[in-house]
Amino acid sequence: MRKRLIYIALASVAAQFACAAENAAKWDVEKFKDVVVNNSMFWCKLGWPCDPPAALKSGKAAMITQTDAKTENYVKLMSNAGVKIMTTNISTGWLGNDLFDYTETDKSLEAIFKNAPNAYYMPRVKLNVPPTWCAKNPEEATVFYPFKLTNAEITDLYNKGEFDFHGIRPKFKVGLQSFASKKWVADASIALRKFIEHVEKSKYADRIIGYHIAFGVAGECANWRGWEEDRTRYNMGDNGKAFSRRFYDWGLEKYGSHEALAKAWNQPNLSRENVEMPSTERRESLWQNTADFFRDSPDAQLCMDIEDFFSHCTATALDSFGKVAKDASGGKAVGAFYGYYMNVPRSGYLGHLAYNQLLASENIDFICAPKAYERNLAGDPGGYQNAAMSISRKKLYIDELDNPPHTYKKGDMSNLSSDSMSQTRTVMWREVAKDLSIGAGFWWMDLKGDWYTTPDVLAEVTKIEKEIAPIRADKSGKRSAQILYVTDERAFLAMRPNARLHDDLLRQTYPDINLVGAQVEHYRLSDLKDVDLSNYKVVFFANPVAMTPKMWRKIEKRLPEGAAVVWNYAAGVRPPNGFDMENSRKLTGVKMTPVEDVPEKFSIVGVGDFEGTINATRNFAEGIGATAKKRGYPVFKIEEGKGVKVLAKYADGLDGVALVSKKIGDKTHYICGVPFLTPEKLRKIAESAKVDFVAPEYCTVYGDSRYVGIFPKYAVQFKLNLKGEYRDAISGKTYKEGDEISIPEKGAVFLIRHVKALP
Repeated sequence: MRKRLIYIALASVAAQFACAAENAAKWDVEKFKDVVVNNSMFWCKLGWPCDPPAALKSGKAAMITQTDAKTENYVKLMSNAGVKIMTTNISTGWLGNDLFDYTETDKSLEAIFKNAPNAYYMPRVKLNVPPTWCAKNPEEATVFYPFKLTNAEITDLYNKGEFDFHGIRPKFKVGLQSFASKKWVADASIALRKFIEHVEKSKYADRIIGYHIAFGVAGECANWRGWEEDRTRYNMGDNGKAFSRRFYDWGLEKYGSHEALAKAWNQPNLSRENVEMPSTERRESLWQNTADFFRDSPDAQLCMDIEDFFSHCTATALDSFGKVAKDASGGKAVGAFYGYYMNVPRSGYLGHLAYNQLLASENIDFICAPKAYERNLAGDPGGYQNAAMSISRKKLYIDELDNPPHTYKKGDMSNLSSDSMSQTRTVMWREVAKDLSIGAGFWWMDLKGDWYTTPDVLAEVTKIEKEIAPIRADKSGKRSAQILYVTDERAFLAMRPNARLHDDLLRQTYPDINLVGAQVEHYRLSDLKDVDLSNYKVVFFANPVAMTPKMWRKIEKRLPEGAAVVWNYAAGVRPPNGFDMENSRKLTGVKMTPVEDVPEKFSIVGVGDFEGTINATRNFAEGIGATAKKRGYPVFKIEEGKGVKVLAKYADGLDGVALVSKKIGDKTHYICGVPFLTPEKLRKIAESAKVDFVAPEYCTVYGDSRYVGIFPKYAVQFKLNLKGEYRDAISGKTYKEGDEISIPEKGAVFLIRHVKALP
């Protein structure tokens, strides 16, 4: 009898595993991609566990929010609105050293499928360690520079709760796990496998379509304190044992010998146990001259290598977790947040520069990020935190739309909320238009609660889901953008993080170029070797500091005749061999000279075709360190010469030329000494290159051959120059080529080529 019971039990277990395997097999990566691209997601605060995870006295998971009636009903409302995929933070069950409990995990699953029984689900699985893990493994923890702590001191800090994991408690000396810790990856992998095996045995396994891996600050695979721009409040950098030892091993492999490594890092007494990390000042603020800013100094290689290594660690951890998740789930899709260099100055410190490594991973299928927070209100272009279009060439991209509606006017995101329902509507349609154009998925995210529950906002979600369904079903969409925006994430290794420069270099230029009234595409520099360039009439190199003439020649010959080329700032000044102004001259055809004594304040004034003040001022009056010689960031003067046309000069505190154009072969080059081009000037450049515009300037345009979304900053009236017939999904009006369109300030039209109204 006992043997029979054992046999029955084993058979039952085998059947459970067989059922799980059968369910999992239904969800391969291609099916996941198809479902996500064709259906929206919803993220809410249902069953939100504490991060880092912790256990209550009962042994159950500590929670930020519970699965209550309000959040359960929210799931039901969004499901009824047509949103078919749910995603939430979920308890992983990993609550302490050798402590696992899945009570809250099961509660979340039950609540989701009780209220959306036909929904699909993607859990967000956070793999930050319980603090007790750091107390037990002090050498595997993050110790912020410059602190050198004993194991006993580290353990004591965790036992007292004196650790910083969100960059908001500057006095504390330790974070959570080091991203360089192999033991963290091993132990978190065990927790991940246990979690997945648990949920794959559940009755909901066939509704779970994939796994979103998360760790670091806010689960965004970001290093502790990496968000902060005010470095004066923080001690930053990992000075722990796990980091320094693995960093040494990585460096040894890179340079081939201990001697070469010691020379590269300018540390004659280097050993695996005494790697001297650079101060935050050396990594960032204390630059002595322009060459030093672009990391051409004796200890600069160490700074570059730390950021390169940290990105490598982050991507390697994600690849390892992806492999575990795929194995445990039977091959379901796996992804993570990554690549935040468009909006974050410290992207290297964050660990977000290993694009090529992660995009080559067979274990990561999708990459996601919150939408850009810069210039994201109605009338603004919005955008991405990362190079989303570039990512979408190799992986599925998923956008997190945490846009507060007009109903949210409190808390830390109130400055990002709209002022009226009409503005909320504009933002919602703009974000959808943006994501459809690159074949991305997205989730509606309610970060604060009740963002989509009001009848008018919920009705708009319902309308959007209905209207975009045929666009999603139509796979014939083709882009025809004539403006290319190019960024180089690796260039950030060759320059010091600088919030002010980053704002001018990327955070403002991307919105500005998207306001010219035509569609814009964005690729990374490394993409250009195999991207078709034949349709681009304007190429805007946002941060070409590491470009070489050899790289440019390969790109140039594939561009169409008459194209305009914009060198936004410091073109070619920091190739791989070090700071080199001669490389810049060979690249652009003009000679630039660094301004080593930049005044606290100056203006830029246009001349000729660019007559008028281009930008009010550049104010560098605020210092960035008590002993710093420099303020702001480097500025370059451009020499006049044969074939050089002056378009802007410095004024009010600085003399010299700030912007020129030069015809080289059949192309016109625009060279900037400081990043400052506005939408009006970018429109002029696009006009000279004979770009086909969809709308007037100060209009954002997203779309492809299936639809076009137009989102003006100011009220506009113009004649439609698109062939065919279109129906505005927002107003229901129909238009054809030559018809006049009027759009109010901060309004929107979403023109679908299918003119017939949907039932």
